[in-house]
Amino acid sequence: MLDEDSSDSDSDNKVEWQKDAGEYSQRIWQWWKPRRVDFPVHATALQLIVLVQLSSCSIEREFSKLE
Repeated sequence: MLDEDSSDSDSDNKVEWQKDAGEYSQRIWQWWKPRRVDFPVHATALQLIVLVQLSSCSIEREFSKLE
């Protein structure tokens, strides 16, 4: 019975970090970090994508102030 409880908590933890945007992005970064040297073009493309996505936040904040 203890094994069942621990597996339930493991699955709960998995769901929790996948729903947490900060933890999810941190885990993706930890996975990607050692691989970026092998894929320099992909690394550059991802950096540009992340910059574009972050820059849209300020625009969304301004729109939310107008509501």
